[in-house]
Amino acid sequence: FPNRFMNLKTDPSIHLYLAYAGRVDKKRGLGNIDDLSTALSGFGLSHSISIIGEGDLSSEFASQSGGDSNIAYLGPLEHEETIRLLAKQHVGILPMPDVAIWRISSPIKLAEYVASGLAVIGPKHSGNILDGGGEWSLLSENADWTQDCASILARIIRDGNWQEEIVERALQASENY
Repeated sequence: FPNRFMNLKTDPSIHLYLAYAGRVDKKRGLGNIDDLSTALSGFGLSHSISIIGEGDLSSEFASQSGGDSNIAYLGPLEHEETIRLLAKQHVGILPMPDVAIWRISSPIKLAEYVASGLAVIGPKHSGNILDGGGEWSLLSENADWTQDCASILARIIRDGNWQEEIVERALQASENY
């Protein structure tokens, strides 16, 4: 069901909020987060990326978090805190590569993201797609998904109505899922 804290969203054209919630492991493709932040900056997007969870990349994210970094490592959070934080975000990051385990388990995180009215970015594979897709699904078929997804986000923010095109359609998808 839709995230009950949805009224916390702000205008993504002023500042774009992105989040990853889950295990913070290299095998999940999280090494690309720096590249994503660099690409978003290259398109002139003011942004911050919240990383929620713990794993073998925790210390790396913790050391680069804060200061001038657009990446904030929050560590593990209680479920209620995660739900509240996701409600404030605009984009959910699904960086997992096209590997059998992620094709099976990614839909669980995908459903949580769309229930929070988030656009979803990452590599395009069956685990990152709900039946029917939708405008909220901003996945890339390119090897460098970070650059491609940053470009798509920049275009949508500049040209579109985020609330109608992303939030409302993501929530519709979550109800159907």
